[in-house]
This record gives sequence, C-alpha cells and structure tokens, in this order.
Amino acid sequence: FPVTIRVSSGKFVVNGIARDISVNTGGTLGGSGTTGTVTLNGGLLSPGSSPGLLTVANLDASNGSFLFELDAPAVRGVTYDAVDVSNLLTLGANTVFNFQAYNDYVFQAGDTYDLFNWNALDATAFDTAALASALPTLNDSSLSWDVTQFTMDGSVSVSVIPEPTTADLILLPVKILVMASESDGHLYMEGARLAY
Repeated sequence: FPVTIRVSSGKFVVNGIARDISVNTGGTLGGSGTTGTVTLNGGLLSPGSSPGLLTVANLDASNGSFLFELDAPAVRGVTYDAVDVSNLLTLGANTVFNFQAYNDYVFQAGDTYDLFNWNALDATAFDTAALASALPTLNDSSLSWDVTQFTMDGSVSVSVIPEPTTADLILLPVKILVMASESDGHLYMEGARLAY
C-alpha cells in the first residue's frame, strides 16, 4: 500500500482511521473519521457526509478548497461541519471557502460556528476577507458575518450591525462636510456662506 492515499477524482470518505491523504484537483475528502496529514493540491475538503467532524493530524489547505454545511449552531460536527487539526493548519492566499445553509437554515444574531480547532495555525498569506465574502447571505439586513475571531479560534459568527449613536448622528454633518475656500476668504458649503 502507498504511504499516502491520493484522491484525484470522486469523493473519498473517511469514517474510520486513514493514513496521510493528498487530495488533488477533481478530488474530494469527506467523512467524520480521523486521518494523518492531509494536503489539498487543488482538491476539496467537505467534512461529514451531511454535517460532520473530520479530525486530521496536519492540514495544508494553502492550495485547496473547503465546503462547510451550516445548520443551527447547536452541536459542532452534528448540526454543522467542523474540522479538528491536531497539529498545524495552513491556510494561504489560494485557500477557497464555500458554504451552504443546511436544511434552509435562517441565520440569527448570535449564531457562532466553531469551524476549526487547531494546535498551531499558519495563516500569514490568508485574507479573511475571502472567507467573509464566501459566507451565506443573511436574510436580515441588520445582521452581518463577523470573521474577526477566525484566525484566533477558528470561529465565525452572526452579529447585529450597530446602529449609529447620538454622537455619530450629531457629528455626521461634520464628517461629511466638504468645504472649499473661496477667493474672498470665506468658506462655502453648498452655496451657503459660513462664518470664517
């Protein structure tokens, strides 16, 4: 048997224990088992068969993709996909995230998804903006995805967009005021003379 399992087409599902796996373009790794080191060489990692938890020794996803299914954030690895990395998780500029709302779940304020656990993270070339843009569309315009904790603890959450404070509303005209100095030494805003 080869030292490393190579997946170049179709979906390879691990629900028990497997050795090191290399997932190439056209291949998908899934399941809720435990593997050795996983390297994504253009391949896709999609935990579970429906939502599930996949555990890997090391995961190099600097040139690969993920597909996470998200239902209510009740039980990690049961109602939403997750990955545990016993040692090093590597994310890079070419790491691509994909998400699907499972069972047509409607996301709510406060929903938090612990997508990854790791012992060490190398995300120096990874941009969380790519993660944020890939997350599912929220049905409520007062909500937004918060990815600020992702490189610290592997989680993303749904937060309420803060409403402007009274101070913000009072200072808003000052913040957007565009003034031009006229040749007569006075300042004008939209044709109205201001004290100078």
